[in-house]
Amino acid sequence: MPDSVISQLVQKKFELSNEDSEFAVGRVYGGIFRGITKNGFNKPKEDNDPLAYFSFNKVIDSYKIKTAWWDIFASKTIERNKWDDFYDKVWRSNS
Repeated sequence: MPDSVISQLVQKKFELSNEDSEFAVGRVYGGIFRGITKNGFNKPKEDNDPLAYFSFNKVIDSYKIKTAWWDIFASKTIERNKWDDFYDKVWRSNS
């Protein structure tokens, strides 16, 4: 689904301006791509960027990380999942 369609859906659902809906979608994508790194040091702060924080946590949770050391070892121990495929489809195809 193109970003413009997603932005329009967000705009209608939450009664936002076009500019605000594009900003919100961008923040969610930011959290998704930070989460794909599987690096805890990339975690957005909840009070500064709640949309990125939420989407980051959804991605990290999908990797089913069950250890306190995930931010150190995750990139070496976690298998690919749907978020890696999303990254490949959206970003690698555009570069």
